[in-house]
Amino acid sequence: MKSILKIIKETKVETNFSTKWAKSKYLFLKQAPTTETGTFGEKLTVNYLKELGFDAEVVNGGIGDFDTLLNNLIKLENKTATMDTNGSFQFNSIKKGNIDYDFVFCLGFSYDKVYFEIISKQFVEENLTTNMTTKGGGFKYTSKPKKMKLLNEKNLKKEVSKIV
Repeated sequence: MKSILKIIKETKVETNFSTKWAKSKYLFLKQAPTTETGTFGEKLTVNYLKELGFDAEVVNGGIGDFDTLLNNLIKLENKTATMDTNGSFQFNSIKKGNIDYDFVFCLGFSYDKVYFEIISKQFVEENLTTNMTTKGGGFKYTSKPKKMKLLNEKNLKKEVSKIV
């Protein structure tokens, strides 16, 4: 009789694990727990916005209806995801209804690039239909790199300037 370790090794060989992430500079995010990934995304977004001259801060430790206050006016809910096996980003637990935010800032990490997309609360209300749980865990938004912008100074300034 085979040991469980032997069966695991054999099964691992039979399974086609993606090696794309193996040498990725963002592997730490792929391996991180969800909460830490989200906290990293919030802080990265705020730090980059500040670097570009915007007034931005994480509010209440990112706990509540929104995570980031932009220019003391715009309320952003931050969502961070790593690319899945289908080449998409799944931004989860986006709340609808009587929740106080203006936009969702979606930050997506692929193996070697970082993308972002800003979606309005109105878009969320009108378009997101996949509920994560039956207990109000929020909705899922799926996006692909071709629909998003590369995260760089020019693109971020341009897209943020549209909402401030």
